[in-house]
Order: sequence, then C-alpha cells, then structure tokens
Amino acid sequence: MKAEDQDLIERFEIAYNNIDKQLREKLEDQIDATFSVLVWEYAQKFPFWKYQATLQQYGKLRNSLVHQHYKKHEYLAVPLLETVLNIEFILATLENPPLVYPDYQAEVMRLSINDNLKRIFDLIANLNYSQFPIYDDSDFIGLLTENGLSRGLAQFRQDDTIQFSDISIRDLLSKEETTNNYGFISRRTLFAEAARLFRENTKLEALFITETGRKTEGLLGIITRWDIVNPKRPA
Repeated sequence: MKAEDQDLIERFEIAYNNIDKQLREKLEDQIDATFSVLVWEYAQKFPFWKYQATLQQYGKLRNSLVHQHYKKHEYLAVPLLETVLNIEFILATLENPPLVYPDYQAEVMRLSINDNLKRIFDLIANLNYSQFPIYDDSDFIGLLTENGLSRGLAQFRQDDTIQFSDISIRDLLSKEETTNNYGFISRRTLFAEAARLFRENTKLEALFITETGRKTEGLLGIITRWDIVNPKRPA
C-alpha cells in the first residue's frame, strides 16, 4: 500500500474516532450506544444538523476499514481525499460549533411604543425590516411583526380620515395574535440550540441576543426563522 493511502486511512479513522467521542460527550445519556445510534440521536436533538446521512455512510466505511481486511495494510477500500477532508470538516463543526454571536450580531432597530405607523413604513422602505422590538422607555414590551402590522391596518382601513401618523405602535401591538413570538438568548448560545427553539415553538418569529439572555440587557443581535433555514455557517 502506498504511504499516501495509509495516511488517508489513518486520518479518516482519527476523525471518525473523535466524532464518536464528541457525540458521546454531547449525548450523555447515550454513552453505550453504537456510532449509528449516536448520529441518529444527535440529529433528533438538532434537526437542522445535516450530516446524519453522510456519517451513517462513513460508519459503514469505517467498519470496512477496521473489520474487513485480512492482512496488515491490506484494505478493501481507501477513502478518497475528498472524503477525508469532509469528515475532518464535520469533526471541526462538532469541536467548535457555531454560536449565534458574533455571526448574528447586528444593530437592532428599537421602536418606542409611542412611535407611529409612518415611522414603521419609513423603516420598512429604507431598511427592509419586518420585525420590530418595542420598548416603553427601557422596558421591552413585545415584538411587532408583519402579521400584527397587517391586522392592525385591517382594523383602520374603513376610516378614510385616519392618517398613518395617527396610528400608534401601542394600537398595532394590541393586534398581535400571540405574545409568544419572541425570546431572548445569551450570546454564547449554540446556533443548533437556537434552531431547536424555533422547531419547538412554531409561533416563534425572532430570538434577541443579549449578553446573558436577559431582556433587560442591551440588544447585541437578532436571529430569525429565515436565518435558521439559511444559516451563515454549517451547523
């Protein structure tokens, strides 16, 4: 066997074993599970994790390398360099999983409960925003969304004398169907954990990032359902 082929096999096995170790550490109740079960359990815990099928195939390749060779340095297959690089990349995402911060760090536009509809339309036109955290002085009141905005407009559309400047955010916020459409998370929250929160709460529209996850702290960023479907980095 060529030295480069042996090197590929060794790199593959090292990455595989370290992935196995990472999964066992992250799934403390699955310490005695097989690699295949570990991969399945992790995918159940983090549904947006996209490496389940790939690792199941890599598990079969690893079993072939370990259990199906008859003499030392005689193997039925040698992993391609692309395969080795990919399993090492998957390992890297487990060892250093992406956090919501700083990837989703942003200047979040805060609105006052006393602002009016005209200000909202100006922000939508100029900044293309669709979700607005609402404050009463320094107190977080709620999240105004496109849904709340459209419902609020429907209430006022029959009165032709109403001007946008006459409609307050306080009025619009009362039209929101739910107050369970937002949450606060720490800057140290895993992206995969944020994805899980969106999956478990289908009404969730946005997660606001603060230092420790308290709503009384300054806003460091925001992550939306669209961000979960279109992540900035693989999770």
